[in-house]
Amino acid sequence: MNILFSIIIGLNWIIVAAKIFDLTYLFQIKEYRRDRLLAFLKEKGIGKNLYFNNDWRLPKKSFRNLIIVIFSLAIIFTLIVFSLRLQIIYQPIIVWFSFMLTPLIIGLATAITAPLASFSRRLTIAKAKKIIHGSKATFIGITGSYAKTSVKEFLYQILKEKYRVEQTEKNYNSEIGVALSIIKNLKKQTRFFIVEMGAYKRGEIRKICRLTPPRYGIITAISNQHQALFGSRKKLIEAKGELASALPKNGRLYISPQIKSLLLLTKLSQAPLQTNIYLKKVRVSNQGSQAIAVYQNKRVSISTHLLGKHNLINLLTPIALSLDLGLTTKEIEKAIRKINPLPGKLSFHQGPNKSLILNDAVNSNQQGFIAALKTAALFPKKSLVVISKGITELGTEKKTAYRLIIKNLQQTKGVLYTNDLFFKKLVPKNNQIIVFNNEKKLYNKLIKKLNSRTLLLIEGKFTKN
Repeated sequence: MNILFSIIIGLNWIIVAAKIFDLTYLFQIKEYRRDRLLAFLKEKGIGKNLYFNNDWRLPKKSFRNLIIVIFSLAIIFTLIVFSLRLQIIYQPIIVWFSFMLTPLIIGLATAITAPLASFSRRLTIAKAKKIIHGSKATFIGITGSYAKTSVKEFLYQILKEKYRVEQTEKNYNSEIGVALSIIKNLKKQTRFFIVEMGAYKRGEIRKICRLTPPRYGIITAISNQHQALFGSRKKLIEAKGELASALPKNGRLYISPQIKSLLLLTKLSQAPLQTNIYLKKVRVSNQGSQAIAVYQNKRVSISTHLLGKHNLINLLTPIALSLDLGLTTKEIEKAIRKINPLPGKLSFHQGPNKSLILNDAVNSNQQGFIAALKTAALFPKKSLVVISKGITELGTEKKTAYRLIIKNLQQTKGVLYTNDLFFKKLVPKNNQIIVFNNEKKLYNKLIKKLNSRTLLLIEGKFTKN
């Protein structure tokens, strides 16, 4: 009996050790930030996400994660050694105590490694500043609640028709991410460098602007994304407006005319504001999109493989800025024809059992979710299945956002597979929404559903497996 009991205790210690890796992953995806972690736990629940989640994951391989894991496992090993000195009946108590203590252990390890991470960031930023000092490149800043990466890529594809242009990597939009991109991509011959700027609180975009002083700026959109972190919509607008404030008088600010906070953003900038660009003759299908963009008496005919009206709107500010930088309408039209959907940004792939996958997995927000549903509706002969883990950091606007998503889902007659119970709480009798406890159960159900008549929309990040 004692041997069996010891085996059970040993297996439980393995679970505790595995939890160390899982929580390191959670801290990592929240960028080791207490504000993001607390907002996530407040919205999603402490018990389920810290202790009893069904999808345990491994953190990425990095020096900081290695230190966090080694430090945490050392503490667990110490507790194991201590428990062996006790009578066997007390050992389950120590195991349970250790399991409950794992978030605090990871939090302590994260705090201990913070000075080292901060020192490493300062060195990287200093190196980037040195490279910038020796460069004659003009910086273009792009920020907004969503569509930053898409607009950045569209602008890059257009400008490179005429100029030597570089950009920040992937969706690297923090100060350190921008610095790393500068070190890797900024060359002496670079004419323009496009900087994607993200933030979770006021002051973060200002730091990026000090590192890469922008002459031109684009604000893509203002929505409720990450509003729980900013605290209010006004603070969110002020944070995004830090790009507008950083522009010089001889610069220019480009804002989509659809932004409702236009007046407030205008007051923040001393640079001239450009909003007088719009679309005419819009046509969208499951083969691509066409329209005419009108800007200062110039017309650009858009013909693109990109799907959905939202992508046509995302092209507007890049077109306007490119015209102002001296590109001809023919050069812009040629560049747009070459643009393909970004991987994970409503890109198409062949799926299991000859199904078709519409991949929108890079991130998820209210407007992006709705745009993806409208794009999926362009395939009326396909049976639509949507999978989503939900949207985080919406704060008080989560209920409103989810109701709009559900309304658009109902119009598509598709079915939503999700891990987010909040969808079902809003419409408990809606059989278009099916909730699963974990990704594995969702996948097992999904794989049986997919066939050649199915369109699968992946909305937001899932684990790679």
